[in-house]
Amino acid sequence: MKILLSAYACEPNKGSEPEVGWKWATELSKLNNEVYVITRLNNKENIEKEIKKSNFENLNFIYFDYPNWFLKIFKGKKNRFSYFYFYMWQIGIYFVAKKIIRNKKFDYIHHVTFVSYRYPSFLCLLNIPFIFGPIAGGEESPKNLRVNFDLKSKTKEYLRDLSNKIIKFSPFVNMVFKKSQKIIVTTDETKSKIPKKYHYKTFTELAISPNDEILIEKNLSFKESNNLFQICFAGVFEHRKGIYIILETIKKLKQKNIKFIFNFYGDGPIKNFIKNYIVKTNLQNEVKLHGKVSYEKINKELIKNDIFLFPSLRDSGGFVLFEAMQAGLPCIVLNLGGPAKIIDQKCGIKIDVDGKSQTQIIKEICNNLSYLSKNKNKINEMSKNCLINLNNFSWSNKIKKIYNL
Repeated sequence: MKILLSAYACEPNKGSEPEVGWKWATELSKLNNEVYVITRLNNKENIEKEIKKSNFENLNFIYFDYPNWFLKIFKGKKNRFSYFYFYMWQIGIYFVAKKIIRNKKFDYIHHVTFVSYRYPSFLCLLNIPFIFGPIAGGEESPKNLRVNFDLKSKTKEYLRDLSNKIIKFSPFVNMVFKKSQKIIVTTDETKSKIPKKYHYKTFTELAISPNDEILIEKNLSFKESNNLFQICFAGVFEHRKGIYIILETIKKLKQKNIKFIFNFYGDGPIKNFIKNYIVKTNLQNEVKLHGKVSYEKINKELIKNDIFLFPSLRDSGGFVLFEAMQAGLPCIVLNLGGPAKIIDQKCGIKIDVDGKSQTQIIKEICNNLSYLSKNKNKINEMSKNCLINLNNFSWSNKIKKIYNL
C-alpha cells in the first residue's frame, strides 16, 4: 500500500506523542508499505540522524512549518497560542498534501498525531480514504477523586470536562467524523464522546505499543529476605496521575510496618507538594526522589523494583506501563482509560473505582501491596506474564487490525 501520514509530533527516542508518530511511520514501512510522512520541520534533525543509523526502506518525510516570526508568536511549550499553531499547521499541510497527491496515488491518508479528537485534520477533504486516529481525549478523572487537587489542577480538569461537552458541536470536528472511513479511538470513554451516528465506523485501539527491541531479562527470583520491597512510579508529577493516592498508600504501608522503599522517577508541577508531604508525614526513609530519568535509561531503573504503581485518574494510554512490563514489573492501576486496557489480572492488579471513595481505593491498593510484599511466588508469576502480555500489543498486530491486513 501507499500511505500518507499526518504526524505533527514525530521524533525517535523521545517517548510520548513524538514516539507515536515515529512508530507509525517506521512500522508501516517495515511491513513493505510505501510511506510518506508530513511532519514539522522542527523534527527534521532528529529524524535524519536516526535514518542515517538505520536502514528504513520505503520511508519518505515531507517537512512543513510556518516562518520563524510566526513560530515565535504562536508556538512554544508555555505559549497559550500553541494549539492555535497546530490548527494553522493543519491548514498548511492540506495544501502541501494537495500537491503531493497530484503526482502520487495513495491508498490511505492517516492522521496519527496529535492524538486528540478535539483538533480536526483537513486532509479528510482530499477524497482519499481517510483514517482518523487512534485519537484520545474523552477520558475524565472521577470527580470524587479530585478532592485533594490544588485549585489550578481542579480548574484544568473542569475546563476539560466542559470542552468534552461542547466539542460535539464543532463543525470542523464533525466534518472529520463524517469524512473519515474509519475513526480509531484509544478508549471507550473517547468513543462515548463521538456522536452515535458515527459509531458504526468507530473502533477501539491504543495509540501506543511496546518497543519490540527493548526487552530486559529480569531475574525473576525474589530478592533476598534482607532486601527491601521496592515499589515505584514513573511519569509527570501531576494530580491527575494519582500522586495523592500514591502518597497516602505509602503512609499506610509504613503504618502496617512493611519494610519497603518507594522510588519516584520524574518531575512536574507538584514536585514540591510531594516533598512537603514526605516531610510532614515523616516518610524520608521510605521515599526516594530520583528526578527525571532519560528515555534511554528508564528501563535500567525500573528493573531494580518489584512493583509498578500507576493509579492514573485520566490516561488514554500509559506508555510507561509497557516499559514497566518490559522490565518484568507487575503493575497496579485503576480500572480507568488506557491502563485498564493494558493491564490484566495475570500481569497486574486493576482496582475498580466505581462507587468507591478515595479512602476505599487507597486501602485496597495498600492491601494488595501488603499481600505481594509477602508472596514472592505471586510476583514471579505475574512478572513472567508481563512479557507474555506484551505480545498482545505489538505494532504489527495494531496495523493489521486497522488496515484489515
